[in-house]
Amino acid sequence: YDRAVTWFKRALTDRPDYTKAQYNLGLAYLRSKDDTRAEEAFGKLVLQVPTYFYAWFNLGIARAHQKNYSEAATAMLKAFELKPGDEKAGIYAARYLKSSGKPEAALPVYVTAAKAGVVDVELFREMGKLYAKAGNDSEAIDAYRRANRIDPKPKTYFNLGLALKRSGRLDESGEAYARALELDPNYAKAWLNLGYIHFHQSNYAEAERLFRKALDLNPEYENAL
Repeated sequence: YDRAVTWFKRALTDRPDYTKAQYNLGLAYLRSKDDTRAEEAFGKLVLQVPTYFYAWFNLGIARAHQKNYSEAATAMLKAFELKPGDEKAGIYAARYLKSSGKPEAALPVYVTAAKAGVVDVELFREMGKLYAKAGNDSEAIDAYRRANRIDPKPKTYFNLGLALKRSGRLDESGEAYARALELDPNYAKAWLNLGYIHFHQSNYAEAERLFRKALDLNPEYENAL
């Protein structure tokens, strides 16, 4: 990328307001892993053209590569503000917020992206976790189900089971744990929690069978019996 950098710098010497050259200079630095200079190039560009989505987006990427997640989130949030339907901008903005120690600020970003029509399994899984953490199990259930429609995973079904149980929907919770076990028969914690569902429904013999299965897989669950 050295020749490209030289060419774009020369073009900018002749025309400092040549935004296309400034953008491509930033990309050349980014692709050559010179993130400090990439940040500088994109930083200049967003001052010239504050509505340049891709300049803000790549500024966020350059900052994240340097593990400056707080500033990366600021840039990516600006990109997301300019283009709320962009899948990557929304997911990266939320990811950087979480990495900068602000997970609660990530939820509104995921929600806005979903409302804008973004359909992404990571988005829905993370929405589910954040809603559950906030005590909003109704929205968590919806998010986990949307994630499972795209890419069913044992952990997501397990989390769905937890949210359903907290909501008092024991039959549905049991179905979620059972689905997790279909996907991963060695998921000891799912066997254990399914056992608790049967226990609460007074199905004691089935509960004991499930507890023993959990214990076979994980001896630490000996207190379940």
